[in-house]
Amino acid sequence: MFATARRRASAAYLAGFAFCFGLAFSLSASAVGCSECWDRCFAERRECRQAGNPAAQCQESFQDCGNGCGCPIP
Repeated sequence: MFATARRRASAAYLAGFAFCFGLAFSLSASAVGCSECWDRCFAERRECRQAGNPAAQCQESFQDCGNGCGCPIP
C-alpha cells in the first residue's frame, strides 16, 4: 500500500513538473513573438516619421499596430 502511495506521489510530481515546463516554454515563445511584433511597430513608426508624416498620424498608426500585437507595451 505504501508503494502505491509513493508511485502516485511520484506521478503527481512528474505531472506538475511537466506542466510547469510546458507553461514556461509557451510563455517564452509568446515573449519572442511579442518582441518581434513590437520591433516591427517601432520600425514602422520610425519609417513614418522619416517619410515626413505628422507625429500624431505616426503615433496613431503605432498604437494600432501595438494593439494588433496583443501583447503588453514594452
